[in-house]
Amino acid sequence: MAANVETMFAVGATPWHGLGTVLKEGTKLSIKEGLLESGLNWDVEKQPLITVKKAQEQARKLVVKILSEHNEDVDIDELLNEIQANVDSQAITRLTDESVLGVVGARYEPLQNSKAFGFFQQFLDSGLCTLHTAGSLNNGKQVWVLAELDKEPIQIAGQNDCVSRFIMLSNSHDGKSSVRVGYTPIRIVCANTLAMAERNGQTLRIRHTRNMEITLDRVKEIMNVANASFEATAEQYQHLAKSQVVCPADLRNYVKVCLDMEQTADEDLSTRGRNIIDEVVSLCIAGKGNIDTPAEGTYWAAYNGVTEYLNHRKGRNQSSRLNSLWFGTNQSINIKALEVATLMAK
Repeated sequence: MAANVETMFAVGATPWHGLGTVLKEGTKLSIKEGLLESGLNWDVEKQPLITVKKAQEQARKLVVKILSEHNEDVDIDELLNEIQANVDSQAITRLTDESVLGVVGARYEPLQNSKAFGFFQQFLDSGLCTLHTAGSLNNGKQVWVLAELDKEPIQIAGQNDCVSRFIMLSNSHDGKSSVRVGYTPIRIVCANTLAMAERNGQTLRIRHTRNMEITLDRVKEIMNVANASFEATAEQYQHLAKSQVVCPADLRNYVKVCLDMEQTADEDLSTRGRNIIDEVVSLCIAGKGNIDTPAEGTYWAAYNGVTEYLNHRKGRNQSSRLNSLWFGTNQSINIKALEVATLMAK
C-alpha cells in the first residue's frame, strides 16, 4: 500500500487512485462491515504525557525505594502508579498498536471511528445513501467516510456529463483539525472530485469537545442547508458549461492563475513550470470528457482540466494525491480553480 494511505475500501469500479480493497458494484455495507472493510475497527484513547527527564527522575526514586527496603514482595504496579504526568498535553494513541497519532490539549475529546461511521446510520436506515469509500491516511492520523446519496446525478453538459453527490465525513486523530461534514461532488465521466462553491453552511465543522456527539445528532438538519448549496453549485457548473473560453491566451492565463504563476511571464518560468502549465492546458482541451462533447472549449472543460491534473497527475503517487486533494494543498487549488473559472466566465 502506498505511503499516505494506510487502509481503505471502495465500492464499484477500481477508483482512479487504484488503492485499497475494491468491492463489487451495488455492495451495501452496514456500519460494522464498513469499519472492517476500511480497516477502521480500532479505537483511540488519551494518555497523559511525561518528559523523559522527569520519568527518569521518578524511576530512579522508585528503584532506590525498592533496593532500600529489600522487599521482594513489593507491589511494582502500585509503585509505577506513583509516576505522574508533568505536562498538560496528552497523547492520542491507537489501542491496537499503541502508536501515537497526535498530541492534544486536556479539553480535547477524540471521536472514535465507530462514532464517525455511526453518523451515517440514520441515512443508511432511510435508504438515502450507501457507504462508498472509507479509510485512513498517514498511519491513522486522518480518517474519512464517503457515502453516495441515492439521488439522480445532476446533468451539467450533455447527457453523459453528470455530477453525483456524496456526503463526506473527515476526522483527524492528531488534533490538527476538527470533524468536517459536507457534500463532495464527483464528475462521473472522469471521477474528478470537484469543489463546492464557497458559501456559508456548506461544510459543518465540529470541534473535539464534550458536546461533539450531541452536535453530530443535529447534522441532518444542517445537511439540508448544505444540499441547497450543492444545488446552487450545480447551477454554477452549468453556467461554466455554457461559457466559451474566448482564446488560447485566456485558457493559458486561467491555468497560470490557478497555479499561482500568473505573475511570471512564460519566458521567465522554469522548464518544469512551463511543462506543468502545458500539461494542464492540454487536459483543459482534451482531458477526459472534454473533447467532442458539449463541454468542449468551455470554462467547465477548463475547470475539469485542472481537477483532472489534481486528481490524476499532481503529486508523487496516487496516495499522496488523494491525501492532498481531500486534506491538503490540492484541495485549496481545487476551490480556487472553481472561483477563478466563475469569475472569468462572466
